[in-house]
Amino acid sequence: VMDLVRARPDLTIYGEVYGQVQDLKYGVKSGCRIAVFDAWSYDHARWLDDAVLEILLAEHGVTRVPVLYRGPFSDALVRQCATGKSTMPGADHVREGCVVRPVVERTDMTVLSGGRVQLKIINDAYLERA
Repeated sequence: VMDLVRARPDLTIYGEVYGQVQDLKYGVKSGCRIAVFDAWSYDHARWLDDAVLEILLAEHGVTRVPVLYRGPFSDALVRQCATGKSTMPGADHVREGCVVRPVVERTDMTVLSGGRVQLKIINDAYLERA
């Protein structure tokens, strides 16, 4: 990730640290890792579109959070994607949930998140774990 940050100081990179940081270890035996899920471009004052983020991370060898589905929105499919076991390599536990975002970034001022069209569905089983 540091190579990407140095190469692209115009971006803010958003990721999730995982491993030895909570009860779900994602198969990480020691230390921690990061998986990126988003990036903001200061030069363009916008979030990167999905395809641009995908290419950028691949070019720099950066792990991305798993993409579970690309295609037309379906409430039933989103709820299905939010449940089950984690798809992170090495993980053998419940999935935390899923994030739904458009392939091309857009805003809608009726959306509560400041206009950004994006949402996260939390897996009930994740919330209920002991």
